[in-house]
Amino acid sequence: MRSITLLVAICLVGACAEFAEAQDSAALLPASTSEASSSTDSAASTNDRLPVCNPYRLQSDASLTFKQRACYYKNELIAPGFVLQAGVMSAFAELRMSNRPGHNDNQDYPEHFANYYARHAAQDAGELVVGYLHHEDMRPHRPSGEQGFVRRAGAAFMSVLTSRDANGGTTMAFAPIAGSLSSGMVSTALSSRTTSLAGGFEHSGFVYSTYFFKALVQEFKPELNSYTHRLLHHGKQD
Repeated sequence: MRSITLLVAICLVGACAEFAEAQDSAALLPASTSEASSSTDSAASTNDRLPVCNPYRLQSDASLTFKQRACYYKNELIAPGFVLQAGVMSAFAELRMSNRPGHNDNQDYPEHFANYYARHAAQDAGELVVGYLHHEDMRPHRPSGEQGFVRRAGAAFMSVLTSRDANGGTTMAFAPIAGSLSSGMVSTALSSRTTSLAGGFEHSGFVYSTYFFKALVQEFKPELNSYTHRLLHHGKQD
């Protein structure tokens, strides 16, 4: 049962890309067929000549199709950094469980690793579907440009709670909630210790809190990068 759940969860995001390909192909006619009269039109034409799942397009396109969204999440799941993160977090889980009765070093670590991937794949799938239906942009937000820690932190938190609509206004963001609930319910289904619905909602709440942490890091990313650069530079001088 666990292996089936894992395969379904990991493959869901990747399969969505193939599922959406036929639907998106008709809407992706090259802009270069019309005469470009400005640099903006030329840039758009260049973008359209790139594959729809090209990493540059996934970051630069104003809005993403369903196929592009699926590619975005699929790339995250197979990124070396995420694989390393899954390995490290699974190792911590293994350390916590090492003193429990019935612990098996040969089986528990692969199970932790598989469960970690399943939870995050389910989270991505929830974000993908709800974000697409509600027209939310799941890509990391740029720094707000506000001044002062309180204002910037507030802007970071609001980027999780709200999303821009088609008219430029703001509306409630449902994709993070859907992602959190998906992860929480899958975690409960896979857990041998927490099988209650309350436990699933507790895990969902924790996952939802990580969205705010990530938004805060994204808001102060320029300062964090600058501090890291100075720290590394100072270390080399020593």
